Amino acid sequence: RQRTGLGSQSRPSARAWIMLESLKICTGAAADLDEAINWHILLVRIKQLFHENTRQEKSFETAVRDAITRVLQEQMAEGGSDPRLRFVTEHTAVCVTFTPATYDLETALQQHAELERLRAAGAGRDSILAAIQKMTVASNAATEDQKTLVELLERQLRAFRRSFRWHQNRPEGINAAFFGTGEGRAAVAYAELWRRSADGSSELLCR
Repeated sequence: RQRTGLGSQSRPSARAWIMLESLKICTGAAADLDEAINWHILLVRIKQLFHENTRQEKSFETAVRDAITRVLQEQMAEGGSDPRLRFVTEHTAVCVTFTPATYDLETALQQHAELERLRAAGAGRDSILAAIQKMTVASNAATEDQKTLVELLERQLRAFRRSFRWHQNRPEGINAAFFGTGEGRAAVAYAELWRRSADGSSELLCR
């Protein structure tokens, strides 16, 4: 069975994936084929490190976590683009089922561990599906909470911009941005407060 993949190679939305046992790791949609190939190489590197870690008798969770952390650090150091990794656990019970996709590795590892415990205990198909359904409900609730938070931040940012637009004098050192879409969307804000003295010098009060 193929345990790595590079889909839609002829289209800009190509995605790459690998399997580490029953944990599936997928990249986001690449901007072009070159980026998709680079991300596929990155995933193969993760898989190599994972197997090295397991040969050192590290636990599954530690082997996965260490491999991903190391490869993403290497990617950042080399100035590579963010592959926007997301994770699902695949379970075969009559038909193939998956845990809800998540961008959070720790959540994925917890879900994987829970299904492995059920499998080791000899749980039936209905128990497995019930556990996955519970994970899906929790994931949907977390997504709604995150969406609400992003909307709140956007409203506050718009209000902040309006408050300075009237004076045409927005302070320097203020920046806010939103990255990604859907569950993986993140908000980052940064601000500095300076005091300008009569002699023209500036003093940073806080950031």
